[in-house]
Amino acid sequence: MADKKKILILGGSGFIGKNLSKYFRDKYRVTATYNKSKPIFEKKIRYLKINLLNEKAVYSAIKGTDIVINAAAVTSGAHDIINRPQIHFINNVIINANAIKAVHENSIKHYIFLSCSVMYHNSKVPLSEKNLNLNRPINEKYFGSTWNKIFAEKSCEFYSKFKKCKYSVIRHSNIYGPYDKFDLKKSHFLGATINKVVNSKSESMNFWGKGTEMRDFLHIDDLLSGIEKMMKSQKKYFDIVNLSYGKSYPIKEIAKKIIKISNKKIKITHDLSKPSISINLSLNNKYALKKYNWKPKVKLEEGLKRTIDWYIKFYNKF
Repeated sequence: MADKKKILILGGSGFIGKNLSKYFRDKYRVTATYNKSKPIFEKKIRYLKINLLNEKAVYSAIKGTDIVINAAAVTSGAHDIINRPQIHFINNVIINANAIKAVHENSIKHYIFLSCSVMYHNSKVPLSEKNLNLNRPINEKYFGSTWNKIFAEKSCEFYSKFKKCKYSVIRHSNIYGPYDKFDLKKSHFLGATINKVVNSKSESMNFWGKGTEMRDFLHIDDLLSGIEKMMKSQKKYFDIVNLSYGKSYPIKEIAKKIIKISNKKIKITHDLSKPSISINLSLNNKYALKKYNWKPKVKLEEGLKRTIDWYIKFYNKF
């Protein structure tokens, strides 16, 4: 272990953080942070309980590390995004600011920030990294989370100019897979739908809105491989990369796929009186292929089946 690089994963008890920790534990010396959500402890992973809102604690945790991956965030599902968007804002700003400052002051070699795709404007055509136009209006439901992510991205770009550390910004699409949130209050659309379908004893299922809004869904395994390729191949001090499936689907079509894979016979109905986020998010991933030789390998139907099988077999254990 002495010759292995040290990776610190912020948010190690979350969905992406858990998968990152397990993915890298045989290749690096992995430390995963957690706070309120106590993780299922795994072999070869060092766990560190820390409040990422505490600047001094973050500085101490990062000191002596080679690579920091920031997968920490206050997140929840569409219900909170619509009704309580403020809960995602200030704490996420502080977490990201503490991490980026500590990385710079400790002269860490590589910082990887997991951004997202909510800053892209409504489009059915896949948008590249260069297509982002912040002069266009941001969807009001995503206003806070968008500017929080942009602040963190620009902070990475600013600190990269000192040429002490490489900064990677990953704008990933909707990630799904093992250890995702599946509870109906906090999970995103795909996790909540798997929960509803698998446990349904009804012949019909009601969804909010028309279900025509389009989303890009990327399996967690493809996100992990993309992160690893950037870790090994990035030459520039700063880079932004879309990691996406490259094709978007109406969410009602995703729901139908989940129903079919689960061997259920459920009719979908729509409650148009309930709020929904009517925006099409579609990401072009050609730059990742050109620059890092990365492309998604897990087909959507295969990924959905693997996720549903994991949910049925393991979810209640966690």
